[in-house]
Amino acid sequence: MENSIDGWVKKQANHYKTVENQHEPLREENIIKLLKKLENVKTITEVACAGGFLTKRLQDMGYSIIGLDLPEVVAKAKTTFPDCNFKNFNAEMDNINEADVIVAAEIVEHLANDFSFLMRCAVAKHIIITIPNNPTIESGDHHIRYYPRFSMEKLLDLAGFEVVEYLVDSSSQFFLGKKRSSPVVNENI
Repeated sequence: MENSIDGWVKKQANHYKTVENQHEPLREENIIKLLKKLENVKTITEVACAGGFLTKRLQDMGYSIIGLDLPEVVAKAKTTFPDCNFKNFNAEMDNINEADVIVAAEIVEHLANDFSFLMRCAVAKHIIITIPNNPTIESGDHHIRYYPRFSMEKLLDLAGFEVVEYLVDSSSQFFLGKKRSSPVVNENI
């Protein structure tokens, strides 16, 4: 019997076969709008970079960026954008290196342990999270959960981020979080 992490990796790899080449220009524009509100951003880590389109665009804008995703997805992104820095990454368990900003677009709703992932993102000064703006969870979309705005804000707060900006469009919710100097400690959790 395979463990749940291996099952998740296989499930996500199958999901990415259908979405790795999708390009989401509106989502990219909103992420860039949030990035431009920040000062002194030099390094960015994009978790779940999919086809690498945003990674490439941010690199072309002068940021030092690394795109992280599952091996099958990274292989495809490297083929499409060979001049970009992509690395294999499992969002359920791998640690993230320090960066000024972590961008995690449309990934947390797929994770079995979303809070653990957000805690590992606390190596960054800022985080930009996007989640679907659709409360319907379809069996084929591989989403484990839906987050109302207050729910994601609470998770980010518990992970040590203060939400300083919120955007919403027809398909996604966008959260810009700033790392607090010390995380919230609640012994009742």
